Amino acid sequence: IKTLENADKVSKEYVESLKFTFRIKVENYEEYTVTLDAKKVDNSYAWEYKSGKFNWRSDEEPLDYEIEEINLPEGVVFVSANGESNIKVTGQLIENNANEQDAIKFTVAEYLNKIEPKEKEIIIEKKVVSGSLNGVPFSFNVTLTGSFEYNGNFYYNTSYTFPMTVNGGSSASTGAIKWYGEKGPHYDVTEIESEKAEVISVLNSSGELTDNATATIVTFTNEPKKTGGYLEIEKVVEGQIQVDDEFTFEVKIGDNDPYQISIKAGEVYRSDYYEWYVTES
Repeated sequence: IKTLENADKVSKEYVESLKFTFRIKVENYEEYTVTLDAKKVDNSYAWEYKSGKFNWRSDEEPLDYEIEEINLPEGVVFVSANGESNIKVTGQLIENNANEQDAIKFTVAEYLNKIEPKEKEIIIEKKVVSGSLNGVPFSFNVTLTGSFEYNGNFYYNTSYTFPMTVNGGSSASTGAIKWYGEKGPHYDVTEIESEKAEVISVLNSSGELTDNATATIVTFTNEPKKTGGYLEIEKVVEGQIQVDDEFTFEVKIGDNDPYQISIKAGEVYRSDYYEWYVTES
């Protein structure tokens, strides 16, 4: 009898695809193997095998036997056999007298296995095109869909969303996300709109988690939002001046080259429109 201690953490289709193989040796009989398919038992699954009858003379000791589980499916590990850590079960067959056919006694070997969890972390990388965004916090939502284990809680065939904060110019990890069986959960990472920056590129923000050796890296690149304005110069004078008198100013805006403008009294000069990042003064 074979059972799985965590069969409830994987899909019905995955459990039913598992096959378990045993090597059986009985004294004076040829060694053989059996491969077992899953059977639904109440609300769980089991893999069962019942042998035919083995015979020995009444004046002989019961036959010795050895049962060993072999060729475990990928991702499944041995836990115990008849409550012991030895993967081989040995002993003598239980004798059945001829007058006890209505209550046949079986030699029973109970094997327990479990599905090893697979795990992956998602790393959110926040790139910025301006140093003024370094250290600025950005908010994200991470959504996992499927059957998985996260932060000590197990989620079966559902979606779970949790927030993360990543500072500009750095990265942050979700921590371990575990699942059982072949199919990892689907993930979606979205950035919550920022007052200071906008997303200009996104890489790998959605997909399926797999159990390869590297973390899943999601990259968002932002630049600061822009604002802008004009420079106005108005010349106001007191007293008597000539109408055609001009006044000259040297103007320097940001990192642009300085230039000169000339205006008369009462005139207003307006510059071209200049833009700058909201994170800059």
